Amino acid sequence: MKKLLSILVALLACALASAQGGDAAAMLEHFAGKKVSFNYSLDSAGLLPVPKEGSVVIDGNCFCIKSKALEVWCDGTTRWTVDNEAKEVYIEDDGGLETMYSRLLEMASGVSGMKVSGDSLSGTWAGDEGSGEIKFIITSIVTTEAGTDTAPFVFRASRLGKDWVVTDLR
Repeated sequence: MKKLLSILVALLACALASAQGGDAAAMLEHFAGKKVSFNYSLDSAGLLPVPKEGSVVIDGNCFCIKSKALEVWCDGTTRWTVDNEAKEVYIEDDGGLETMYSRLLEMASGVSGMKVSGDSLSGTWAGDEGSGEIKFIITSIVTTEAGTDTAPFVFRASRLGKDWVVTDLR
């Protein structure tokens, strides 16, 4: 799921840079000091087991990805992977987005067929070896000033019912 976030951020940066006549590196630098939220829709032709649609919020080193079946919350130090269908939560140490940024430009180079229409972006990402093509649409892109509060990115596993399995791997 963290790889999905990497892909989505790379696609967003590449798409916006293309639309604004810049480059993806400059766009990633622009995002570094902002809170960014957007919705996504993916068509991976069944090649990748990723949620087909959902929403993403990134604020500094924190992020939250939500889809119908799966959610990933990260406050910059801890990551909660929530499987709503299986009623399972995995808690792990995490370096936040810093561990992901190193590959973003490399990933963005695989984008083709970029189209910008209003507040949406679409195109195709060539994917990593063996992952195949992924068609994407990113909509409802909003950037605001970054916050300092990590609380919105903390998943409260203590609020779950007794039928949930919580595995703390820290």
